Amino acid sequence: MKKFLNLSIFLLVLDASAALAMPKTVILIRHAEKPVDKDDIHLSEKGYARAKALPGFFTKFSKGGMIRLFAQGQKRADSSLRPIETLLPSSKKFGQEINHQFVKDDSPAMVEFLKSSSTFNGKTVVISWGHDEIGMISQKLGKDNGEWSSAQFDRAWVYQFNSVGKLMKFSNLPQKLLPGDSQEYTK
Repeated sequence: MKKFLNLSIFLLVLDASAALAMPKTVILIRHAEKPVDKDDIHLSEKGYARAKALPGFFTKFSKGGMIRLFAQGQKRADSSLRPIETLLPSSKKFGQEINHQFVKDDSPAMVEFLKSSSTFNGKTVVISWGHDEIGMISQKLGKDNGEWSSAQFDRAWVYQFNSVGKLMKFSNLPQKLLPGDSQEYTK
């Protein structure tokens, strides 16, 4: 009976620690540049150039580990495709599909999905989203950074977690991918 009880406690602790686990690294970005025409649901020419350059930026954080990709999905047929288009070159480079099942206003559910699925433990997860929900995503990841500027496309918020999901380090980094990108590092 004592062996059974010890095994049960061990399995309960193991299950609880898995529920608290998070990816090793989460890279949160705003989708790449949009066109001047507000009705255009696609990236601008500069946005496509940024999307093409992003895989090299993401590789710096994966250290040979698997990269998983999340992008804000389309809520309606006329909703923006920019978050998905931003990650298409990364999808091809890393051989990973883009999870775009979560749409605008679903960002809290997306973060809970990351926190509750052991599939992402020890992995690097990249999230491409619209600027208006990035502050909320950041809060759910454990860091209140305020809101993302509507004019900013060239930065990444990088979260590093320990094996039980505790935020250990946060960085606000310039992507430095295209001419004119911001160069300064911010805490």
